[in-house]
Amino acid sequence: MWILYLGLVILGILIGSTLWKVAQDYKSGERIEIWTAIYVWVSYILYSLFVAYTAFRSYWLLLPDGIWLRLIGILLIVVGSLISIAGVIEFRSFKRMSGLTTDKLVTSGIYRWSRNPQNVGWGLVLIGIALTGRSGVALVLAFLFWLVIDFYIVNVEEKFLQKIFGDQYESYCATTPRYLGLYKNKRYRS
Repeated sequence: MWILYLGLVILGILIGSTLWKVAQDYKSGERIEIWTAIYVWVSYILYSLFVAYTAFRSYWLLLPDGIWLRLIGILLIVVGSLISIAGVIEFRSFKRMSGLTTDKLVTSGIYRWSRNPQNVGWGLVLIGIALTGRSGVALVLAFLFWLVIDFYIVNVEEKFLQKIFGDQYESYCATTPRYLGLYKNKRYRS
């Protein structure tokens, strides 16, 4: 159980420092630095591995036990993976996807239906992993991912994109929901 607590502390520090570093890079320029991008990717990977660890160590088992819970989990993993992959493919550039260059606002493909399909997909994968492992701790961590990502998108990313792309981004926000139509930022409604 000590690994769970230590992991939570380490992840908290990692996520907090990652968010701070990205915000600092965005404030000081028009892109993030290479080391910041690496830090972000490492944070995503470690967080996901920790969710998987807690899921398959079966911390705080969810009831009832049944195949249907695992099937729903697998379905969410597949659907979430496809949504994330569609978002990655549409960027057509690792540098653009990682924020290392801001040469183009991507609004085509899956980005016509969601401004954040990679995060939506990844969040669904994490929920799917939690359900497949029947872990309440993993499920809480998956929902914590959504809360942190929403905070980051609203308070850091959207302000940065507005600064870089101006009216083009404003128009995009007015026609495309933040998360597959599940929540629309009222500030951008016309």
